[in-house]
Amino acid sequence: MGRKAQNLGEGTMKYTRHAEIRCKQRGISPEVVDLILAQGKPEKRSGGAWEIRLCGKEKVEWIRQLRRFIQVIDGSKGKGVLVSGDGEVITVYHLTR
Repeated sequence: MGRKAQNLGEGTMKYTRHAEIRCKQRGISPEVVDLILAQGKPEKRSGGAWEIRLCGKEKVEWIRQLRRFIQVIDGSKGKGVLVSGDGEVITVYHLTR
């Protein structure tokens, strides 16, 4: 019936029809919902519900980590790693054309 969203640690989460309608009305994409579910801070609400938020502090930290990850990816260009059959790193090197 409802669309499913990834919720890390919880498996797959279903959307109610109400949530599907609100996502469309409010222009909130499934990717935004997935990010909030995966990385947001949960707060207990009445009736056994949880509100999950990704506030400014968490957002700033994620942006910082992603920028660092982009730098690492960029720095890996033209590099190689030789690994043994048992998973030990033998050497690292710059690739040649």
